[in-house]
Amino acid sequence: MDSKKITSYLLYAIGEIFLVVIGIFIAIQLNNLNENRKLQNKKKVYYCKLLEDVRQDQHQLERLIHQTDTRIHHSNKLLGLLQKEALDPLEIANEMLASVSLVTFTFKPSVSAFDDIKSSGNIGLLDEEIKEKLLAYYSNIEGIVDVVDINSDQAVRLFYDTESYSKIGWPLISFVDGAIDSSLVDKNQLVKLVRADQSYRDELISDAVYFIGSGARVKMLYENLSTDISTMEESLKLKCQN
Repeated sequence: MDSKKITSYLLYAIGEIFLVVIGIFIAIQLNNLNENRKLQNKKKVYYCKLLEDVRQDQHQLERLIHQTDTRIHHSNKLLGLLQKEALDPLEIANEMLASVSLVTFTFKPSVSAFDDIKSSGNIGLLDEEIKEKLLAYYSNIEGIVDVVDINSDQAVRLFYDTESYSKIGWPLISFVDGAIDSSLVDKNQLVKLVRADQSYRDELISDAVYFIGSGARVKMLYENLSTDISTMEESLKLKCQN
């Protein structure tokens, strides 16, 4: 075999090797691009799920703020009734009840997406800035909910902390009155136990003032949290849309 043929075969072999190498390189690059695209899609899905959770938090807060406003309104009505010369135990009992209505239904954040990210070990997929914001966000919520629960529990304790439920008008409340079997119980005797005296007035005025103050405190915390949620929502919205 002459030198020209050898050279030709070598050039051909080198060309084949070069084509194979280029093919492998292109395949690797395409695979990397595909994996990166999958990764970006996965991140976007997480961001969108987190955004949905945050929006649910905002809707929940709007409802809770409305409920808090309603309780504050009834607490003010209660305080006004107690300042009148003639006390109406039935009105007072009803306003007491409305002042603590749903008070233990406090804020519970939606954490399904964040829990899923952490449990799957994918927390590292999130951008560092977003991750830090989320950790601060949920930590802040935990602290706020603790304070709200303390206020709510104390309101319930005050409502039930009485020496006599008859004295403060419980037998007059519609659902209590409806549950008392008049064939077994003399309701007139129960009504006589209701005492609208000065000690009754002083105790309930103190409770009403607490209900108003506690409600105002809870509303302020919820409104501050609502601002934090709006900020978190804007950050996640950008990531979800990109």
